[in-house]
Amino acid sequence: MHTCEGHRKWVLNLAWSPDCKMIASGSMDNMVIVWNAETGEKMGELKGHKQYITSLSWEPMHVRAQPKFLASSSKDATVKIWNVTNHSLHTSLSGHSDSVTKVIWGGQGYIYSASKDRTIKVWKSDGQLVYDLKGHGHWVNNICLNTDYVLRTACYSEKPVETDSYEEMQKLAKERY
Repeated sequence: MHTCEGHRKWVLNLAWSPDCKMIASGSMDNMVIVWNAETGEKMGELKGHKQYITSLSWEPMHVRAQPKFLASSSKDATVKIWNVTNHSLHTSLSGHSDSVTKVIWGGQGYIYSASKDRTIKVWKSDGQLVYDLKGHGHWVNNICLNTDYVLRTACYSEKPVETDSYEEMQKLAKERY
């Protein structure tokens, strides 16, 4: 067990990468930190949000074998897609007029964001808005997909995974999805 130190304020959320080798943490310090899950070593800091991080979601394993992209949402009304291999901003999704409360990376490659502006937006990972779902009477605090469990568990199931090959793990994740 490790204590990962690096944030200057409260950590509000965590997300394990689909291969279970990295952990992302989002904080009140407006930053995401990516950690090596085995050693606890800081792998990189992702800076760019102007307010605190509200949610984190990794690109699913069946889409890309080795984790490369992470989505973060923030009180600053944006969703940012980060390249975790070089710790850089890939794209920023702006279209909400209030705090983004939740982000989910879905199995079909879409990114879903819920907001206090009473909308859910559906995006392509390149930043293109696909759908703007309006009509909620109050804030949208949370969203989930019927595939959440399979996306979060990726290639892992009741049976132990007996491979270190990313291609084999991706194949198993696609079969489960």
